[in-house]
Amino acid sequence: MKLFVQYPTETLAVTVDENMSVKQYQELVGAVAFMFAGKMLQTAATLRTIPEDSTIIAVTPVDGAGKDKKRKKKVKKTPKHKSHVDKKVKLAILKLYSVKGDTVDSLREYCKRCGAGVRLSNHKDRKHCGKCGSNGK
Repeated sequence: MKLFVQYPTETLAVTVDENMSVKQYQELVGAVAFMFAGKMLQTAATLRTIPEDSTIIAVTPVDGAGKDKKRKKKVKKTPKHKSHVDKKVKLAILKLYSVKGDTVDSLREYCKRCGAGVRLSNHKDRKHCGKCGSNGK
């Protein structure tokens, strides 16, 4: 019976006896296990179960296999950056309105482009809409 045995470096054509078991052939070749059609071959099975001119993959042991050595964690030299936190202003709504008696007046102008609900911010030298970017003119 003719078989092809694929090693990590080369593929060899081998003639073997059909009645030989997989375990006997492993000892003869020095491989740990054989794979055929994506499955490991049982050691008790005979080579008769494998079709003629098939390719068997020989799996050999590898020294030093395993996980890499763990590395030390790097020490950070600079402290973490603190993220910006908005300051809480109590009763901030009082900056938007003035109350005189029974009347309530708005202290900030409304944007002419955006309409009601969008006010212009007051700066030293100008006014600015945060939504559309206009200067209120």
